[in-house]
Amino acid sequence: MREAVFIRKNQEQWSRLEEVLDRQAAEVSADELSKLFIQVTDDLSYARTFYPDSQVRVYLNDLSARTHFSLYKNKKERKGRFFSFWIQEVPLAVASNYKPLILSMVLFLVSVFLGWMSASLDENFLNLILGEDYVERTQANINSGKPTAIYGQDNFASEMFLGITINNIRVAFLAFAGGLLFGLGTFFLLVSNGIMVGAFLALFAKYQVFLTGMLGVFMHGTIELTVIALAGGAGFTLSRGLLFPGTYTRSESMKYRGKQALKIMVGLIPFFIIAGFIEGMLTRFAPVLAPLSEQWPRVMLSLVVILLSLGLLFSYFVALPMNLAQQNQPAVTTDASLEKYSALGQLVFSGVLGLGALVLGVVNSLLNGSDSEVGSGFWFWVVPGFLMLVALVLGFRSLRYLLIQSKGQGV
Repeated sequence: MREAVFIRKNQEQWSRLEEVLDRQAAEVSADELSKLFIQVTDDLSYARTFYPDSQVRVYLNDLSARTHFSLYKNKKERKGRFFSFWIQEVPLAVASNYKPLILSMVLFLVSVFLGWMSASLDENFLNLILGEDYVERTQANINSGKPTAIYGQDNFASEMFLGITINNIRVAFLAFAGGLLFGLGTFFLLVSNGIMVGAFLALFAKYQVFLTGMLGVFMHGTIELTVIALAGGAGFTLSRGLLFPGTYTRSESMKYRGKQALKIMVGLIPFFIIAGFIEGMLTRFAPVLAPLSEQWPRVMLSLVVILLSLGLLFSYFVALPMNLAQQNQPAVTTDASLEKYSALGQLVFSGVLGLGALVLGVVNSLLNGSDSEVGSGFWFWVVPGFLMLVALVLGFRSLRYLLIQSKGQGV
């Protein structure tokens, strides 16, 4: 059966099931919902056999998962539904839309390169793109030996954290919403921001402080720039549904792609919060213009934050989506397996959190002892302790659950 015929034949039942799930219609009997669920799982099996690379398979996969959650919804399941959103739905949305996400990343990197080359070839380009005031302040900071001094002082750390996070989320949602303009808004925002980043990097290279400056900038920029580019990918996912509906109607394509893009956007928000925290609280402790061997606590802090950021991004946006996409099964999990995955995820997260807290505490002590100008403030002692406490609680809970499960399976 051709794919278009398969869709026309079953589209009415799928639409009925979508209506039931969206409205949570109380008048729908359990028998009807069960019947619809059986039908959609049968259709999913058929699509996986004959249309393995088709978008209809992805659509039915998502629809069957939603129906499963609706059928077995109770208090315990709602808790599982929260975890499944972060460990399944967001990564699966990333895996299903990897092409627009890769397109966005490539476009952003090309724009960074163009900005770098333009700033290197034309001295006036820096003032045009970054503004004379910003360039002058950065030059003054470089001359004073502190390239990243523009990121503020300790007295304003909390205000900076909040302001930076809100601004980054605003930029990301503009990139996302730009997809509704046939992708042109997303394209413009990615190109303009990429050129600005490239010009900024060229400014540090011009004054021969590139390595020192990048150790500071990429403490927060590793996550911040990556998730802005991914937000652009969510915008291109929207425009993909609008411009290339395939075998769907345009409205159905927009509805489906819109849900996928929104899941990606929601999944990015915690990363913007992390990037805002790093930029507002930690970037000020980046290396200054002195031999790196003489300020190794600052260098260590920068490298650890950058490496942890890269590991977190790779794990969540590459490794986990690839793993889920390669599993030859629908995205439906039982309560037990879902809780097992969430417990394992909590255990890994608690380990990373504890390591980060330990590093922050050690570096804080080293900075206080080696640099009299660094006033880390009371927050730098409180934050590592709080993070370590959270890590211990999460680790204890997840280990306890996994031990109970292993004992239960051994009985």
